[in-house]
Amino acid sequence: MDILGFIITLLPIIISPGASFTIALDNTLTYGIKGLLITIIGTALGIITHGLLVGLGITKLLVSSPSAFMVLTILGNLYLIYLGISLIRSGLKASKNTTITHQKVSIKTAYIANVLNPKAIMLYLVVVSSYAGATPTLGNYLALSSIHIFMMSIWLIACCGFILLSSQKINIITMKKVINISGGSLLLILTATPYIKHYISTL
Repeated sequence: MDILGFIITLLPIIISPGASFTIALDNTLTYGIKGLLITIIGTALGIITHGLLVGLGITKLLVSSPSAFMVLTILGNLYLIYLGISLIRSGLKASKNTTITHQKVSIKTAYIANVLNPKAIMLYLVVVSSYAGATPTLGNYLALSSIHIFMMSIWLIACCGFILLSSQKINIITMKKVINISGGSLLLILTATPYIKHYISTL
């Protein structure tokens, strides 16, 4: 098991904005530390789930069925689109109101966003598997999942901690507006990009 190689490969993936990052920023602005911890727990459960599914061979079995994987990909992308639109709407509402509307925050939201994310599925099937060793066991995958969780947690705590400190000097309504609209837009762009590239390649 190549732990150092895994950490080096995973680092740029973790610091690149994605669904968990966007959800964490929104929850932190709305609920503070509680919102951040809920996001970390939900995302961590998603990562562990991926580790279990790959370690047990279920993910490989799923991907080997093109129709099943297509359904999962569509469901995952639809959920990410829903999250993106919800964030944009939340940001627009924040710009109109003088107070932030508190929406229910849950572990389930972060968990589903991670588990149904096609990129996370392929990350564990391809990238994580290549660092799990020549004869990987379930324990190897869970160990790499734990490292992933630790790195993800440190990154989210650092970024959201900075946001919390900044919110004392910057209008939190304005900050929520900017982060939610830009984060939601980024989610939509990241989700749509593969389809746009595929469409262009067929022209």
